[in-house]
Amino acid sequence: MALKLGFAGKLYVGNPATDGAEPTTYSELKNVKDVSINLSRDRADVTTRAAEGYKVEVATLASLSVEFESIWDSEDTALGIVKSAYFNNSVVWVKALDSENGSGVKFPASVADFTLNQPLGEAQTVRITVVPTYHTVAGDYAAPSWVDAT
Repeated sequence: MALKLGFAGKLYVGNPATDGAEPTTYSELKNVKDVSINLSRDRADVTTRAAEGYKVEVATLASLSVEFESIWDSEDTALGIVKSAYFNNSVVWVKALDSENGSGVKFPASVADFTLNQPLGEAQTVRITVVPTYHTVAGDYAAPSWVDAT
């Protein structure tokens, strides 16, 4: 088993290329504390009498979000990409990996939440949630994908 500690994870963001494609280079969000990659599926009830009293379900539509918290730094370039995407309601590409060149998710995203926290006795932070968005590249929908380690 290959154990990986949380601090080995990498979170990258990038603006779409001029044709909307995935960026050729990403900026790493290094100022990040905790990151959560949330994958789940809705469920449909398909219970019949044949289930002999058990509820039976099938997984249907998948959901994905990446949530992270960062120390607030108004001069952080990568954080600025995310902030601009939120305030301009524009697309940002996201890669959340378990290590450099590791496994994880990659997708064009909308910034769904951008919450600034100003606790009295601690550093200011920003809590961000990104979700897949409708985005096309050369006329084709750019769906979220799982990236395997290289």
